[in-house]
Amino acid sequence: MERDEDVLEYDTQPARIPLRYRAASGRHTTQWHTPDVFVLRQGSAGWEEWKPLPALDGLAVRMPARYHQTTAGHWRCPPGEAYAEPLGLTYRVRSSAEYHPVYIQNLKFLQDFWAHDVAVSPEQAALVLVHVEAHPGIRLIDLLAAHPALSVDVVWTLLATRHVCTDLTRTPLMRHDQVSASSGAHHVGIRLQSARSSPPRAAPAAPAACPQPPSWPCPAARAGGLQPLRPGARGGAGARLGGARGRAAEGRRPPVEKAG
Repeated sequence: MERDEDVLEYDTQPARIPLRYRAASGRHTTQWHTPDVFVLRQGSAGWEEWKPLPALDGLAVRMPARYHQTTAGHWRCPPGEAYAEPLGLTYRVRSSAEYHPVYIQNLKFLQDFWAHDVAVSPEQAALVLVHVEAHPGIRLIDLLAAHPALSVDVVWTLLATRHVCTDLTRTPLMRHDQVSASSGAHHVGIRLQSARSSPPRAAPAAPAACPQPPSWPCPAARAGGLQPLRPGARGGAGARLGGARGRAAEGRRPPVEKAG
């Protein structure tokens, strides 16, 4: 969610909503359901439910009226959509298959470098940016070899704040010292690209590194600067959304029928 530039705010574990559908037995049922997150995007707002792909496959068998996969491979929850649409909102089912597992692993690794204050040496940060700018696509292991005194945490911080970029789907970041040298198109190391922006402050808190391969522009470069991380807070816009969600659900509690 933090990596989605379309997301303005998000709030986890929002208020429950009713889902009305026909159970596998054929009976009509109403189930009160707590979606995983309520998301405010650039052009829409609504609930999202995230599931591992194997779990969705099983749910589609047990509750075909609640979960099903389209011919295009997208997952849907028709009763969730039916509840959201009259309110001008959306309901989306998201699958773990949407993201490469190595990408998710690398984002988890980098999370500490944007979620917490990390002291960065301005001199070392500038050194990395200058070297990467002069050698676009340089492997991380080669950068560290060229500057033995360089702390690798400086590189992780620059990645987390999008001052340099790498392909986060290619290889786990933690294995940079285990990747053997190779040449040409067969390089499998962690390669870095400058985002052409100023070094971070001593304690940055910003989004994770861009997932695009080094030959593609970084989001920060396209936007002309850093894009701040905006996770949903319990105040501000997040609080306003919470109030809207409460009003939407208020007075809409139908009797709950057990699925047969």
